[in-house]
Amino acid sequence: MKKKISVIFFTFKRAILLDYAISALIKNTGHLINYPINIIYNYDQAHHASYLKLKKNIEIKLNFIKDKKNLFFKIFFIFLEFLIYFG
Repeated sequence: MKKKISVIFFTFKRAILLDYAISALIKNTGHLINYPINIIYNYDQAHHASYLKLKKNIEIKLNFIKDKKNLFFKIFFIFLEFLIYFG
């Protein structure tokens, strides 16, 4: 039995890049993914419509989680510190 991987995307104001990343991931490794794909996202008003369109047009199971406390940046900087320390 092959193990499946869980996928989490962190995104901020980049719905089109997220769309391409999801498409490429599914095309190349779709059989290895444990669905749904989790997406932690945040946006400003100028990008809100892009995320709504993405949610509507993607046909696979996605779990959108709105980042209301800006955890994206906190996690990103923790990860960056980890890379600097252990890299």
